[in-house]
This record gives sequence, C-alpha cells and structure tokens, in this order.
Amino acid sequence: MMSFWSLRCAVQAVRAGEVIAYPTEAVFGLGCDPFNEEAVL
Repeated sequence: MMSFWSLRCAVQAVRAGEVIAYPTEAVFGLGCDPFNEEAVL
C-alpha cells in the first residue's frame, strides 16, 4: 500500500510531465499523463 507521501510525490511528478514507476503483482509498471505528448514520447 502506498503511503500518503508516496502518492503525493507520484502525483506531483505526473503533473510535472515526468514518468513514474509503480509496483504491480509481478513487475513494475510505468505511468505518465497520457495527454502530455512529451511525457508519452
């Protein structure tokens, strides 16, 4: 489970156009703002 501060940092990073990594059941996933072209590329 993510802590409040971890989630807050992740939200700030995504809003800043950065890519984040997050754990899933087996591997790490990558996430970004899908509407930010620079983040997706």
